[in-house]
Amino acid sequence: MWNPDIYRDTDYGLEDDDTFEPVDDIEDDFVPAEGEPYIQTVLGPIRLEEAGVALIHEHLQWDPAGDPQADTDNRINDLHATLLDLEAFFSASGRTIVSATPAVAGRRADGLLWLARHAPVHIVAVTGFHTQRYLESWYGVNAADAMRADIERDLNEGMDGTEARPGLIKVGTSEGIITDLERHSIELAAEAHRKHHLPVITHAEHGSMALEQVQLLSDLGVDASRVVVSHLDFIEDERQLRAIADSGVFMSFDQLGKPYRGPDQPKARRIARLVRDGYRDQILISHDFARRSLLTGYSGRPGLSYIVEQFAIMLLEEGLEALDVRAILVDNTARAMAVMPPGSVV
Repeated sequence: MWNPDIYRDTDYGLEDDDTFEPVDDIEDDFVPAEGEPYIQTVLGPIRLEEAGVALIHEHLQWDPAGDPQADTDNRINDLHATLLDLEAFFSASGRTIVSATPAVAGRRADGLLWLARHAPVHIVAVTGFHTQRYLESWYGVNAADAMRADIERDLNEGMDGTEARPGLIKVGTSEGIITDLERHSIELAAEAHRKHHLPVITHAEHGSMALEQVQLLSDLGVDASRVVVSHLDFIEDERQLRAIADSGVFMSFDQLGKPYRGPDQPKARRIARLVRDGYRDQILISHDFARRSLLTGYSGRPGLSYIVEQFAIMLLEEGLEALDVRAILVDNTARAMAVMPPGSVV
């Protein structure tokens, strides 16, 4: 497979001042006009139509400090291994990935920048938080001031001592409860959203508290159409799924390709029913791989190309049209990732 660290551009047969690249057609860096929506990658903003096939909940890094439950298999921290998965994803027509790992779970912006410069894939990072366990491990007991300082620094100066800016704001809640610290993190995320207009993506532990997350964010002034609620694969009660859908949020089914989460065909069937019931434009799909054994770069399976190469076929087998699958993988993700300054329309 192509390795950018050993590749040398020889341009055999060309003169010294010749090149294969159409340099006259290279566009200047994109700068959004006032009120123009855009997607914020770690290398800078891109137009929505540049995102292509995108996955909105993945982990290009996962290395939580001080987490005794994270054994070696639960640590994604080898950039060269991750690069192999990104190349395979690109080969399967993938173009954009959101690495939904906040700092408390091992985000390293310098590593994401390295990947973005070596892989032919757009990378979007998150600022924000996670569940109580991660917050306690990272911040200790007196977290409030430090949490505010961290999210403001990420958004105003750059992440982890770099100039890379996040594209989404993440929050998380524990199973069956929203703790006081988690509620505070959601309040900070909502404040940042109102100021910087980034979309909000949630971690709903085993799908629990998803409706409560939506209601709390709504009470804090976050429009539901700017919220991605994750891990809805865990919810089998279709009335509850429809209640979440009726709120207007993006619904992320992101436990795909994980053998220990059960077969994927029933999930494809559930998604197909939601599409037929009119919720197509709110559905997103991802893998949420946070184990080495699931990534091809670590000699695992199935890798980041699984959804494009296999799950998309399951959706077609359940009666969806190709345009439905395109909407889920391309159109919906672009709108879900969009930074929406005042006055912008998608």
